[in-house]
Amino acid sequence: MPTWNYAAVHVYGIPRLIDEAQLASLVDHLVATYEASQPEPWSGALPAEYKAKLLQAIVGFEMEIVRIEGKFKLGQGRSREDQLGVLEQLASSGDPVAQALGSLARSQLPPG
Repeated sequence: MPTWNYAAVHVYGIPRLIDEAQLASLVDHLVATYEASQPEPWSGALPAEYKAKLLQAIVGFEMEIVRIEGKFKLGQGRSREDQLGVLEQLASSGDPVAQALGSLARSQLPPG
């Protein structure tokens, strides 16, 4: 089945690798941010050697953005009935990413 609901962003620039300390700090920040909303947030605490080994598998970088291109295809070529059915499924999915895609698609749906 073809994909007919997606949103994509392409970001262009010259990446610069970040050092181990910056990477560790960034990962700690991401864990704190995304675990905060969980019923029992994980602190991110790991044995130092194990954490160091995991961080070696991550390539961290920062990039000054010079161009951004966005594209979305949200079922524009489908019947209104198909579009509304997909919106209903996305809204009731329980998946925040699917729900966000549904909200974006609904905002682009022509009145009628």
